[in-house]
Amino acid sequence: MRTTVAALMIVSACTVTPGADAAARPDLQLPVPCGETWQTYTHDDHADPDKIDMVPRGSPALGKPVLASQGGTVVEAEWHDDAGNVVTLDHGDRWRTRYMHLRESSVRVTVGQTVARGQQIAQVGNTGTFTSGPHLHYEQIHDGVVVRPVLNGVPLARSWYPAATPAVSANCGVGPMPPPTLYYVDTFADAPGRATPGGARTGVLHAGTSYVYCKVKGPTVQAGTAWNTWWLRTDLDQGEPFTDQYVSAYYLSRRGNDVAEDNRGVDIRTC
Repeated sequence: MRTTVAALMIVSACTVTPGADAAARPDLQLPVPCGETWQTYTHDDHADPDKIDMVPRGSPALGKPVLASQGGTVVEAEWHDDAGNVVTLDHGDRWRTRYMHLRESSVRVTVGQTVARGQQIAQVGNTGTFTSGPHLHYEQIHDGVVVRPVLNGVPLARSWYPAATPAVSANCGVGPMPPPTLYYVDTFADAPGRATPGGARTGVLHAGTSYVYCKVKGPTVQAGTAWNTWWLRTDLDQGEPFTDQYVSAYYLSRRGNDVAEDNRGVDIRTC
């Protein structure tokens, strides 16, 4: 993929790939914010020409929100060496959408999570070996086969780089992202667990990856120049009691002073 579009060509609407059940096709939308115009194209390096790359028109791609094309369930949120960070959504009736090259630490969803149309799932990035500039690689899949994308009921005209087809997003179902039930965080050392923020010690949360529920303000924990006033509600690895206890966000893996984010960079909600 190249980072600039040298020419623009509008191609007439085309026929949807045979075998895709149009009657069962979900109302898929361009996976970017409502009203934005993006340049879409394919190229010879794609194993299937119906795999689409896209960049915004008139602004940098890196960090742009990537939205769910339609409501569904997250069935993949993982790293691939060639495609980088990848999210795949299942929309039912054997329909899926896939989003690739997502920005580091920007993926906001986890496998099994239900998302709504227009919900932000990540940001545009440049991850993986099979990319040469920030862009979003997007696929619509039916019965395991990549098919010609249909956006807002209209088949997307196929253009070959450096030509491109502009597409305007009608993905206008953007709403606030509901907080996840659990946030996963890494602690760099064993963290003392307490009954209340700064209160009586009840046990230990071992160093490594753990889940937390939410955060509250409490007494400052400081060592040298590192400090944090947030406390995380969690279940301890050992203690009595061990459920619904608190550890200082100071023990997060050096994310910064007075920061309480999970491993994806998502701000942990307030209890």
